[in-house]
Amino acid sequence: MNVIEIDSLATQGYVEDATARRAFDAQCLKQNIVPGAAFVSGLVYAAWNSTSAGLVFSLIAASFCILIVWLQYRAPMIDRDTGRPMVKYKNKHPGKCVLLELVYVCPEKKTYFRRIWFRVGEF
Repeated sequence: MNVIEIDSLATQGYVEDATARRAFDAQCLKQNIVPGAAFVSGLVYAAWNSTSAGLVFSLIAASFCILIVWLQYRAPMIDRDTGRPMVKYKNKHPGKCVLLELVYVCPEKKTYFRRIWFRVGEF
């Protein structure tokens, strides 16, 4: 994956598209609601009953959540206005405590948005 600096995008006339970022975050959240709810209900079931079926159910649901996030990370991002795939870069200088931040760039509209995929420490 290619690496890019946010400052270089700004000097080339690109602007950050907060609407695209919110739409992408909403899409990611919608895809994880069902497995996330299944995870929580499995934990509640395990807490109320003395069987391990709830824990197994929660582990399976957590596995689905992890799989969905991995597929979201790997999938190409399509721009809502142009209908073309956005170019994906890794941010060269992510913020403090950020291990993986991707930058999605639309060269036709000269817009971009950033998505943090892996963070450690303080949020």
